[in-house]
Amino acid sequence: MTLSVLTKVLLLLKLFLQYNIQPLYQACVDSFYADITVESAAKNFYFANLLNAANVRKIARFIDKREKQVKQSKGWKEIAEDREEWLEKQLSGHLSEIEDKTENGESKKEEEKDEDCDKELKKDSHNE
Repeated sequence: MTLSVLTKVLLLLKLFLQYNIQPLYQACVDSFYADITVESAAKNFYFANLLNAANVRKIARFIDKREKQVKQSKGWKEIAEDREEWLEKQLSGHLSEIEDKTENGESKKEEEKDEDCDKELKKDSHNE
């Protein structure tokens, strides 16, 4: 049996909670965005949101930019099965925060980093 990356991350997070190893927590939280795909986006958003991870807004933006693809994915259907209303509400809230920051000029660097990540994701998907 092979464990998914997300399952491995959640197991590591359990160790963090048990032993309070901050670098372990940070590595796990960072992986929610670093390893994101259309298929994993909903699950990554769900867990990042539950953990109040700093990169949850980046994940929300990723989903927003690929909404149709993400919502048709198996990952979305699994997470949204019992909690679609909650998921939509959380996404909307984070996207509103991003919009507010953008209007105030606070998130220009975040947007540039996201664009760089988008370029990397496109390169990776073309190489597969």
